Amino acid sequence: RGIVSIDSYLQNQPDFINISTDDFGGGYQMGKYLISQGHTKIAMLADNDVTVDHHRWMGLMQAMTEEGLSLSEQDHFIFSSSEPVRELQMEQFLPKLRDYTALFVASDFYALEVSSFLQSKGIRVPEDISVVGYDDYIYPGICEVGITTYEVDLAEMARCAVGVLLEKMSGRGQNHGIHIVEGHLVIKDSVRRIEA
Repeated sequence: RGIVSIDSYLQNQPDFINISTDDFGGGYQMGKYLISQGHTKIAMLADNDVTVDHHRWMGLMQAMTEEGLSLSEQDHFIFSSSEPVRELQMEQFLPKLRDYTALFVASDFYALEVSSFLQSKGIRVPEDISVVGYDDYIYPGICEVGITTYEVDLAEMARCAVGVLLEKMSGRGQNHGIHIVEGHLVIKDSVRRIEA
């Protein structure tokens, strides 16, 4: 009895087990990677600041803080999930975005959109601004520049969910909680190394 879910965020619910990707760890790893490539002016773009995107933002913030770099809410751009509104917001954000050397975008879908927007304004990716995403859901060839990303290990999440379900069905499993599944960085072509 109960529910096993993948990437849901109903916390502290009885009979509910969530199998989740490591959003905080992924944001942290992406931050560390960008810093290792010489980036100190990093912004994050997302369509919200709750659940997964908030954890990714907090991971980036932790990586920046550990390196003694500043990151504030002014570096966190929230745009609409509505494409027409998002396009207008990107126009408004553009003058500020030009101040950054790297943009961490909360998903590959949005990273692709941001990259295309920048290129339409004559801003080269990664030569002028590096762009990274999250998920590794974009198939090669869709974008001119391969987007560096954090891969969500869907196969491992599915294996974990099946294992938890089998344990619950046998009466041995836990009744609630979260299982975190780590992913890993996938380095592609969208990050420029900045020499000191």
